[in-house]
Amino acid sequence: MVRMFGKTIICMYMCIVIMHIHAHAQELFLQANEWYEHGAYDKAIEAYTILPEKGFGVYFNMGNAYYKKGDLIQALIHWKKAQRLAYGSSLEKVLKQVAFVQKELHINDTNTEKIMMHVGPYVSYIPMLAVQFFWFLLLCMMMYMALCMHGYKRVLYAFLLVIACATVGGIYAIKRALQLPACAIVHNKEASLYVGPNSQYHAIASLVPGNQVSICQQTNNWCKISCGNIKGWIPSIALVVI
Repeated sequence: MVRMFGKTIICMYMCIVIMHIHAHAQELFLQANEWYEHGAYDKAIEAYTILPEKGFGVYFNMGNAYYKKGDLIQALIHWKKAQRLAYGSSLEKVLKQVAFVQKELHINDTNTEKIMMHVGPYVSYIPMLAVQFFWFLLLCMMMYMALCMHGYKRVLYAFLLVIACATVGGIYAIKRALQLPACAIVHNKEASLYVGPNSQYHAIASLVPGNQVSICQQTNNWCKISCGNIKGWIPSIALVVI
């Protein structure tokens, strides 16, 4: 009986502590928003940074604050972080901000980013697990059709299944692009891309601040990255992982 009472007291205490932390975080978020509205961007960023849990609103507002300060790279980084957590109209809003700042940084939109701008807000509501399930189901249907059907029906169903597979595959690709797996942003003013993980290797390309890259491999203080059709090594210090 005493043990049960002790556990109850501990649970009640933990609940009170959690509620207090949540209330403090909420108050800090509102205070940061107020500083932002009054143009105190440094104070707003500092407050957003120390928040224990950061959601879409925090990252999006941090991007706005950095943009107001004129730090376009940090604005892009935080809007990209917000992109991972956004859905629907919120995603549409952050994608427009990303496209806007990339234009100011003289970074051309890729075809994938153009597709995401138009389709992403709708696709964002579909769970990744559902996309993978339908992809697997379509593959099973194609195998069944190949084994059991003949004649014109086989051709017709094959055509329909190929279209369905292409559609689901496209949705999967967009979902992956929106979630930015193993993604980083170049933030150094001069970032050369080398053949190997050392500056003594030949430089094969130069990246500009704001370029989005995919991380393929990491070793010591170097990352092997891909940017479009180019692959090479770059110092880790030149990147900010999203």
